[in-house]
Amino acid sequence: MDELVRLLKKTRGLVCIECGRCTGICPVSRADHRFSPRSVLVRTIHADIEGIRGKEDIWYCLTCGHCSQICPMDLNYLEFTKLARNIASKIGDEAKCSHGGAFQSLMKIMTNPELKPDKWGWVTGVEINEGSDIGYFVGCLPLFDTLFSDLKMNTINSGLAAIKLLNRSGIKPALIKDERCCGHDLLWMGDIENFKKLAEHNVEVIEAQGLKKVVFSCPEGYRTFKIDYPQLLGRLPFEVVHIFEVLKEGNLKFPGRELGITYQDPCRLSRHLGLDQLPRDMIARASGLQLVEMQHSRKQSICCGVASWISCTVYAKKIQLRRLEEARNTGAEMLVTSCPKCQIHFSCTQQELPEAERIAMVDLLTLLTD
Repeated sequence: MDELVRLLKKTRGLVCIECGRCTGICPVSRADHRFSPRSVLVRTIHADIEGIRGKEDIWYCLTCGHCSQICPMDLNYLEFTKLARNIASKIGDEAKCSHGGAFQSLMKIMTNPELKPDKWGWVTGVEINEGSDIGYFVGCLPLFDTLFSDLKMNTINSGLAAIKLLNRSGIKPALIKDERCCGHDLLWMGDIENFKKLAEHNVEVIEAQGLKKVVFSCPEGYRTFKIDYPQLLGRLPFEVVHIFEVLKEGNLKFPGRELGITYQDPCRLSRHLGLDQLPRDMIARASGLQLVEMQHSRKQSICCGVASWISCTVYAKKIQLRRLEEARNTGAEMLVTSCPKCQIHFSCTQQELPEAERIAMVDLLTLLTD
């Protein structure tokens, strides 16, 4: 199959020396010994399309990036996974979606250009300037509190905190009235067709609004605009920045309190984009906060166990429980994250733990505005 050959050449799959380092470091392999990134790749090389067709392990990868980071042959397993899933999707295979496929359905609904979503009703107590050429992209954040109401996390506070911190930096951002989901999860599920629709829509409405810079607080949205949109659409007509990069430029001091915390590095910020120092710089500028690192931190940090709302299995729970144990072992009073999905997945798992074994969690931006 020509498409499969192109995939293997593009991702350097054909130079794999079968050393097994990817499997050795993979958090899924450590939880489920039946899964091996190396085996998936080698099977695909030798069995062609039959190495993908009907194979459930194509969907197990968390796309956390540990394997690509350690591969001695510079093999891009992240890209291999993304493109292999696209081929699987084309031949009729599907991932096992979490939550009844609700998120995938919402994302596909959002590809309809006739929709007029009203997703900004929560914006109160902050300063907005609709004429600004700097915009804030909130993404799917307003959906989470509704879909995960049982977790009582108030993830939308993170969006308000982002705008408050921009205000303190002298920025009154515009809201992107007709923005849609960035499409991150569709892309990593192999649905490139619908991902492209969302990408084209978002770029079109941002450009039409006259924005020159777009600020993100969601790691997945940031990675998608920073890497995946340009790969698909070419150079974007606006600058893409993470809020940590904006805050780095100022001399803001953040209100703080005497509190021992530990920090969960989102895969997209740390390994995918190399922004593991910036959140620590923000923490250092908050009086009273004492950061205690987990055993695995920065680019060695362990994923929260689920990606793109697929493969939420007993093995995902194993990964989450091990990571939560690492957090508790630091002696920190609170686990801080910069990714709403990390917060959701850990909160879900902690519901099953005795109260004494839980650790309080908070989004970093929210903590910095308390």
